Amino acid sequence: MNRRSLFFWVIAFATIITTGCGLKMDNSKRNLAKEKADALIQRIEDGSAENEFIEANLPVEQMASALRELHDSCRFKVGNAIYVTGVYSKSLMGQADQMSFFYKYYLKSDSLKIMLIYNLNDSVRFTNIKVGKFN
Repeated sequence: MNRRSLFFWVIAFATIITTGCGLKMDNSKRNLAKEKADALIQRIEDGSAENEFIEANLPVEQMASALRELHDSCRFKVGNAIYVTGVYSKSLMGQADQMSFFYKYYLKSDSLKIMLIYNLNDSVRFTNIKVGKFN
Protein backbone atom coordinates (compact mmCIF):
# COMPACT_ATOMS: atom_id res chain seq x y z
CA MET A 1 0.00 0.00 0.00
CA ASN A 2 1.51 3.34 -0.98
CA ARG A 3 1.47 6.49 1.11
CA ARG A 4 -1.33 8.11 -0.82
CA SER A 5 -3.81 5.24 -0.32
CA LEU A 6 -2.75 4.89 3.34
CA PHE A 7 -3.44 8.59 3.84
CA PHE A 8 -6.84 8.20 2.15
CA TRP A 9 -7.80 5.26 4.40
CA VAL A 10 -6.70 7.07 7.57
CA ILE A 11 -8.79 10.13 6.65
CA ALA A 12 -11.79 7.97 5.69
CA PHE A 13 -11.57 6.00 8.95
CA ALA A 14 -11.23 9.18 11.05
CA THR A 15 -14.24 10.72 9.28
CA ILE A 16 -16.37 7.64 9.89
CA ILE A 17 -15.40 7.52 13.58
CA THR A 18 -16.07 11.22 14.23
CA THR A 19 -19.33 11.19 12.28
CA GLY A 20 -20.49 8.07 14.07
CA CYS A 21 -19.68 9.54 17.49
CA GLY A 22 -21.63 12.67 16.66
CA LEU A 23 -24.65 10.63 15.62
CA LYS A 24 -24.46 8.63 18.81
CA MET A 25 -24.61 11.82 20.90
CA ASP A 26 -27.56 13.13 18.87
CA ASN A 27 -29.41 9.84 19.24
CA SER A 28 -28.88 9.80 22.99
CA LYS A 29 -30.38 13.30 23.20
CA ARG A 30 -33.26 12.24 20.98
CA ASN A 31 -33.86 9.18 23.14
CA LEU A 32 -33.78 11.32 26.29
CA ALA A 33 -36.25 13.76 24.71
CA LYS A 34 -38.57 10.83 23.85
CA GLU A 35 -38.42 9.56 27.46
CA LYS A 36 -39.23 13.07 28.71
CA ALA A 37 -42.09 13.41 26.20
CA ASP A 38 -43.60 10.08 27.29
CA ALA A 39 -43.36 11.15 30.94
CA LEU A 40 -44.94 14.53 30.14
CA ILE A 41 -47.82 12.84 28.28
CA GLN A 42 -48.39 10.72 31.40
CA ARG A 43 -48.45 13.87 33.58
CA ILE A 44 -50.84 15.56 31.11
CA GLU A 45 -53.13 12.54 31.36
CA ASP A 46 -53.19 12.56 35.16
CA GLY A 47 -53.46 16.37 35.38
CA SER A 48 -50.09 17.11 37.01
CA ALA A 49 -48.22 18.81 34.15
CA GLU A 50 -48.46 22.47 35.21
CA ASN A 51 -44.84 22.67 36.42
CA GLU A 52 -43.59 21.71 32.97
CA PHE A 53 -45.52 24.60 31.45
CA ILE A 54 -44.11 27.04 34.03
CA GLU A 55 -40.54 25.97 33.20
CA ALA A 56 -41.20 26.35 29.46
CA ASN A 57 -42.73 29.83 29.98
CA LEU A 58 -46.09 28.75 28.58
CA PRO A 59 -49.40 30.29 29.79
CA VAL A 60 -50.07 27.98 32.76
CA GLU A 61 -53.64 29.10 33.47
CA GLN A 62 -54.63 28.66 29.84
CA MET A 63 -52.97 25.22 29.68
CA ALA A 64 -54.53 24.09 32.98
CA SER A 65 -57.96 25.20 31.77
CA ALA A 66 -57.55 23.35 28.46
CA LEU A 67 -56.39 20.19 30.25
CA ARG A 68 -59.35 20.32 32.66
CA GLU A 69 -61.72 20.66 29.71
CA LEU A 70 -60.09 17.66 28.02
CA HIS A 71 -60.51 15.56 31.16
CA ASP A 72 -64.10 16.67 31.82
CA SER A 73 -65.70 16.58 28.39
CA CYS A 74 -63.65 14.61 25.90
CA ARG A 75 -63.20 11.11 27.31
CA PHE A 76 -59.52 11.86 27.73
CA LYS A 77 -58.43 8.57 29.28
CA VAL A 78 -55.17 7.81 31.01
CA GLY A 79 -53.09 5.54 28.82
CA ASN A 80 -55.10 6.42 25.71
CA ALA A 81 -52.25 8.22 23.94
CA ILE A 82 -50.92 6.65 20.79
CA TYR A 83 -47.39 7.66 19.84
CA VAL A 84 -47.39 8.55 16.15
CA THR A 85 -43.91 9.78 15.23
CA GLY A 86 -40.96 11.94 16.16
CA VAL A 87 -39.49 14.60 13.87
CA TYR A 88 -35.94 15.90 14.18
CA SER A 89 -35.18 19.48 13.06
CA LYS A 90 -31.54 20.43 12.55
CA SER A 91 -30.62 24.01 13.44
CA LEU A 92 -29.37 26.20 10.63
CA MET A 93 -28.58 29.53 12.24
CA GLY A 94 -27.01 28.66 15.57
CA GLN A 95 -30.33 27.90 17.27
CA ALA A 96 -31.01 24.68 19.12
CA ASP A 97 -31.79 21.49 17.25
CA GLN A 98 -35.33 20.36 18.03
CA MET A 99 -37.21 17.13 18.40
CA SER A 100 -41.01 17.11 18.08
CA PHE A 101 -43.16 14.17 19.19
CA PHE A 102 -46.70 13.59 17.98
CA TYR A 103 -49.30 11.75 20.05
CA LYS A 104 -52.87 10.97 19.05
CA TYR A 105 -55.94 10.62 21.25
CA TYR A 106 -59.31 9.24 20.19
CA LEU A 107 -62.04 11.27 21.88
CA LYS A 108 -65.85 11.07 21.94
CA SER A 109 -66.43 12.74 18.60
CA ASP A 110 -63.04 13.40 17.06
CA SER A 111 -59.37 12.76 17.48
CA LEU A 112 -56.79 15.09 18.96
CA LYS A 113 -53.09 15.51 18.33
CA ILE A 114 -50.59 16.77 20.85
CA MET A 115 -47.16 17.83 19.66
CA LEU A 116 -44.44 18.20 22.29
CA ILE A 117 -41.33 20.14 21.24
CA TYR A 118 -37.93 19.79 22.90
CA ASN A 119 -34.71 21.74 22.33
CA LEU A 120 -31.61 19.57 22.12
CA ASN A 121 -28.94 21.99 23.36
CA ASP A 122 -26.46 21.00 26.04
CA SER A 123 -29.48 19.75 27.95
CA VAL A 124 -32.76 18.40 26.60
CA ARG A 125 -35.49 20.91 27.47
CA PHE A 126 -39.26 21.01 26.87
CA THR A 127 -40.10 24.26 25.07
CA ASN A 128 -43.59 24.09 23.57
CA ILE A 129 -46.82 22.17 23.15
CA LYS A 130 -49.28 22.38 20.28
CA VAL A 131 -52.74 20.85 20.38
CA GLY A 132 -55.11 20.44 17.45
CA LYS A 133 -57.34 18.19 15.40
CA PHE A 134 -55.68 15.18 13.87
CA ASN A 135 -55.91 15.27 10.07
